[in-house]
Amino acid sequence: MRSRILESYKATLALTPHQREVLVGLILGDGHIEQSPCTSRARLKVEQRASVREYVQWLHDTFQEWVRGPLRQKRTFLKVTGKFYDKYCFHTFTHEAFLEYRNLFYRDGRKTVPSTIADYLTALGLATWFMDDGSVKSHQSRGRIINTHAFTTEEVQLLCMVLREKFQLEARPRKQRDGIQIYISGRSAETLQRLIEPHMISIMRYKLPLIRVNNSA
Repeated sequence: MRSRILESYKATLALTPHQREVLVGLILGDGHIEQSPCTSRARLKVEQRASVREYVQWLHDTFQEWVRGPLRQKRTFLKVTGKFYDKYCFHTFTHEAFLEYRNLFYRDGRKTVPSTIADYLTALGLATWFMDDGSVKSHQSRGRIINTHAFTTEEVQLLCMVLREKFQLEARPRKQRDGIQIYISGRSAETLQRLIEPHMISIMRYKLPLIRVNNSA
């Protein structure tokens, strides 16, 4: 009986434009779309360190009608450091709506960047992606970094092209020992701030040190 009620409820759900934009940024970052075995459904899974609980709560609130129950806290042990770490996580219901994004962003189980990413990435999606994986290059630099270690060189180059052509950001790949990052030049700091600051929650604005932006232009 309960399963029939749940299925009836899930049949009423549809992703809103706002949720779709956030979802794209989240997938480019640390979010995952998991497909249920032998079904035509998938779900969103979010897991972040305890220090950004408010950000995870914001994501939970964004998809609140898709989630059963509050945030869940979990403790994991990392062999590399020999320490325990607390995290907050949630996952959505399995649903056909998420399968669209599983098919778009995954190939043979690996997260990828679709060739049509420019059609999906918006300022809100960029802000979500930056909150997930963005950082300041250094305290002395106005440059910004977006971690993209999960993607191939070609995929990172595609993302940089979209950032340049769609958002007018000076972006280029930056090689690291463990993969490739996107470096956004300090010359684009004001442009980036105008794009994403309106969408960022307060706890994540430490990633955007205060820059005086001339809004009169």
